[in-house]
Formats: sequence, structure tokens, C-alpha cells
Amino acid sequence: MTFRNSAVISAVLGCCLYGGPSSAHHPTAANYDTSNVVTLRGVAAKIVFSAPHTYLWLDVQDAGSQVTHWVVELDAQAKLGAAGFTRRAAAPGMAMTITTYRAKPDANLVAAIPSAPAEVHEAAKAGRLVHGIELQLPDGHTIVVGDK
Repeated sequence: MTFRNSAVISAVLGCCLYGGPSSAHHPTAANYDTSNVVTLRGVAAKIVFSAPHTYLWLDVQDAGSQVTHWVVELDAQAKLGAAGFTRRAAAPGMAMTITTYRAKPDANLVAAIPSAPAEVHEAAKAGRLVHGIELQLPDGHTIVVGDK
């Protein structure tokens, strides 16, 4: 086998191996209703930077002072960091406003994100898992945190 053939075979195998895990990632429109935009205002309770998604737990208080715990699915840590969403820019205890997409009524988000923490699956089952689009920090700075 020549060097050129070996290089081509290696490249093809590399693409196949690399493409496997990435094909498991779900597109936003497959599970979230991109026509159903919801704005949540609350306080960050927890932020978990992970792959393939980062998750933000947001405590949202309604007019009757009831607090509802939401989980917001965000982009991967590297993409968020490039957009300005870092551990220093957004931290637990910080008030923020986030524009999100609600899940489609028939979406099975637990199956779509099997590697997510159990708390994320619980929020999905309760209808409190949303996909983040833009996050506004207390200083007014807006960061894109997910697909539009």
C-alpha cells in the first residue's frame, strides 16, 4: 500500500470515528419550538459547564412570590466562552434575563440528552427545561448562549 492510499484510508476512518458521537447531538428545532419564545427573569442557582451542553439552573419568582426552578440548556462551554459566557461573567446568585425556546409538546428530551445530569431529566419531565438563546446580565450585556 502506498503512502497516499494509507493517508486516504486514515482520513476516511478518522472522519467515521469522529462523526459518530457528533451525529448523536440533537438539533434545536428537533425538540424545541422555535416559534414559542419565552423570557425568564430570575437568579442563577447553579451553572454546570459540560459537554455537549452547559446547563443553567434559574430560580424564577412569579407575581405571587412563588419560586419555580427552571433548567436552561445552553451551548457547549467552548462556544459559550467565545461568546463571553464564562465562569466570571455569569455566576450563581446573579440576576439575569434569558430568552429561551420551550420544548415541543411531544419532545422526549430525556432520550435526546441521555448524558445530561438527572436534575436536567427531572426538569424535562416537569416541562421546565428550555433551550437558551440570549442571556442578559445585570450590567445590560447580552450574550448569545444558544442557536437561534
